[in-house]
Amino acid sequence: MNITSVSGSELYKILSGRSYEQDHRRLSEENLSILGAKRTEDRFEYSEKPAASAKDTNELIDDSSVETILKGAFGHIDLLEIKSKISPGATITGFGFTLTENEMSSYIGGIGKRIDEAYAAGKFTDDEYKQLNDSLKEYGEALITKNERSIAAINITRENYSLKVAANSRPEDAYKSNSDPRSFQEKLDAKKAELKQQIDDYIKNVFSFDRNRLWNLIDLFRLGK
Repeated sequence: MNITSVSGSELYKILSGRSYEQDHRRLSEENLSILGAKRTEDRFEYSEKPAASAKDTNELIDDSSVETILKGAFGHIDLLEIKSKISPGATITGFGFTLTENEMSSYIGGIGKRIDEAYAAGKFTDDEYKQLNDSLKEYGEALITKNERSIAAINITRENYSLKVAANSRPEDAYKSNSDPRSFQEKLDAKKAELKQQIDDYIKNVFSFDRNRLWNLIDLFRLGK
């Protein structure tokens, strides 16, 4: 994208609904809480930068796409951070967590709604508005796909674990090593490839989001009063 009508920090606020500094600190605190940890002055030192000036904040924001602006702490779409935004106090149970269809729709639709409001207020040119909409579509699809694959991975992991427990009779035996002569890295790479194939098959044959239905729901949230 090439958005020049507003600063990076203002663009972040339009897309996220919060300031960069407040949002990242709040998300960090919520993520720590979800993970059962908390910040204390003597026991935990958080690597967050001090409150930045407007210029410093702009330098921290990569405004090349909606996804890079809203990227998680590790530089990619972070479902945990998104979950903490839209469902404060959420907890992780079982093998992981995912976003519901309604949560995805309200989150992506809310971004679109703020873009529309800013455009109506004259903050973007027609070309910038088109760029933002195109980029939001890409971000939304990436988020849906990430969530879809997380759902598949969680269910596959649960099923694989159940099968291993059944085969070994006792839960504690499920992950015992065997006589496989391959190196740890070779076995790890093989497991990753196997899981990827299982996820691909799960999405193809068992469950995937109906994109037409989901984008219609997103538009309803975006256009809703």
